[in-house]
Amino acid sequence: MNIRKFKSFTHPYHNIIGIGERLKGKVVYKYMPIESALLCLQRNTIRFSIPTLWDDPFEKYYYTANYTNVMPNPEFDTRLFACCLTQYKDCEAAWKMYTKDSDKNPCVQFKLYPGQFRKFAERFVRDKGVELYEGLVSYKLTDNEILHLYQRGNKNYPVFFTDFTLEKYLNLMLLKRHFYEYEGEVRYFIHGDKLCFDKDYIDVTIPWSLCLYSVKLPPDCPDDLKDKLETALEYNYQLCIKDFQGYYPQRIPPVENTLYAPVAPITIE
Repeated sequence: MNIRKFKSFTHPYHNIIGIGERLKGKVVYKYMPIESALLCLQRNTIRFSIPTLWDDPFEKYYYTANYTNVMPNPEFDTRLFACCLTQYKDCEAAWKMYTKDSDKNPCVQFKLYPGQFRKFAERFVRDKGVELYEGLVSYKLTDNEILHLYQRGNKNYPVFFTDFTLEKYLNLMLLKRHFYEYEGEVRYFIHGDKLCFDKDYIDVTIPWSLCLYSVKLPPDCPDDLKDKLETALEYNYQLCIKDFQGYYPQRIPPVENTLYAPVAPITIE
């Protein structure tokens, strides 16, 4: 297994750093509960969270680890904010994961233009004086291989932990168990010395009407929630026209979707 190298994006994405192979698709998908979607639309933001909030214990395994034994001098901060998207539409696992309550808080799918998403996310991190990293999730390892990767006797230990760097650390943050490969996940990380972690999230300004291609709801979404989403999309359109002159967003009606074990923290050896 090899480390995927950092590669800076070209103009106009000066503050975005790619990790290995770059996303090639023309669209990406963001799934979220409808309550979160409504807040995002009303505020023109998208939420990046600390990985300790991720549900899968294997995904946050190396975020909560102790790196004292391998940390270089000078040290780098392992704290970051992350946002997860997927390359594949109608990901049934995502629909189920983000459906908190089918009657009160069902899942919503946003279909996005990645170029527009990058543009406004880059603008946000540039103003903050930090960096945005983009990487495709790696599904090459099993759960057992991920669990024991940090042990010195592991064949992949030197790949990730010898001469430890931020580049190797972010590669760890892109690991996911191989049987989730069908998700085709893309992760964005915000990292930098000027970040404040007084909250477990950071809201990044995104004018949704300039980034959205379409919005999907489950077929059994209650009418009152569907009405709220339609109102939020219309509000977002008007807000975008007001605050982002020179762009020409389209009104987007929501459409129906046709688809319907904790581990202990570790110390790196």
